[in-house]
Amino acid sequence: MTAGDADGDGYADLAVGVPGETVGKKSASGAAYLFRGGSGGLKGSRSAVFDKTLPGVAGGTVAQDHFGYDLRLRDLDRNGRADLAVAVPGENTVRILPGTKGGVTGAGSVVLRETGADLPE
Repeated sequence: MTAGDADGDGYADLAVGVPGETVGKKSASGAAYLFRGGSGGLKGSRSAVFDKTLPGVAGGTVAQDHFGYDLRLRDLDRNGRADLAVAVPGENTVRILPGTKGGVTGAGSVVLRETGADLPE
């Protein structure tokens, strides 16, 4: 679980990783849910789910992938909106899904591969 303001509205949003989530027929492919915050708190009706089937998210959906095992909401590009960084165990990669005015999106996402450098906390 991680919190940050993904849409720049001044309210914290909550991202929850569900690495055991079945996607299509792929068991434990994994997903991440983003619950958007507002003046009334977190709302399930304003939530979104992210997995590797989302357009723009690199990589195919694979059983036992455990996407969402580790995640962080951080403003990596310093635009005032937290980006969602999602790791997949065993791949040595992190997918960065950008935060936008409408929240996190798969469009414009990038994959960072391990090079020995640490990612920001």
